[in-house]
Amino acid sequence: MKNTQIDHSLDQLILELNHPLTVQLQELRNLLKNHLPQLEENIKWNAPNYSIAGRDLLTFNLRTQSKLLLIMHRGAKKSSINLKNTFTEAEQNLMEWKGNDRVVLTFSTTETAPDWYNRHQQIIEKWITHKD
Repeated sequence: MKNTQIDHSLDQLILELNHPLTVQLQELRNLLKNHLPQLEENIKWNAPNYSIAGRDLLTFNLRTQSKLLLIMHRGAKKSSINLKNTFTEAEQNLMEWKGNDRVVLTFSTTETAPDWYNRHQQIIEKWITHKD
């Protein structure tokens, strides 16, 4: 079932965290939900998490105050799959690989949320639609 609604309990959590980039985080959440309605939004690791059919694929890391980190993964457990060949060299230049199945995308205040999303949209779409 597609969940196109924003999770209001997550809104409350984000307000309570009082992250300096709350406005940008909310914009990125809206962009993800509007462009990728197949994602189910929930709370994991005290942050917005996105899954498809119960499989966690994207999680924000809000521990750093000066930037937002979007962790792309294949669930909580490490996978033996190697996704590096899925992406072009130009795409990989925007990605920080933490393993064959984990990537960090960094959002800083040097660009707007829509500009950042537009630069990373194809990467995110490839990640969530890749068949293991």
